Amino acid sequence: MIKGSAIASIVTVFDLMGETRRAFSRTFDFETYIWAAIFYLILVELLRRLWARLEIRLTRHLVRATASTAKDGPADEAEVTAVEDPVVTARI
Repeated sequence: MIKGSAIASIVTVFDLMGETRRAFSRTFDFETYIWAAIFYLILVELLRRLWARLEIRLTRHLVRATASTAKDGPADEAEVTAVEDPVVTARI
């Protein structure tokens, strides 16, 4: 669900489940596990969406030309290079 190392996700799950077990031992209410699961899913989804936005923002310069820009033709040589080769060097 989320990109990252397996160790980081295991530590997070163990921490969350440890706190959930502690809350469950105080109240003996099974609902604490349901709330922990909901909290975890919301947290993971928010992080996934944040990461996707960040990835899109940081890789804007690697986006290939769409059909609408390909019809008009590239404006200069740099656009041709950007479309053909995803690694674009800076112009001097």
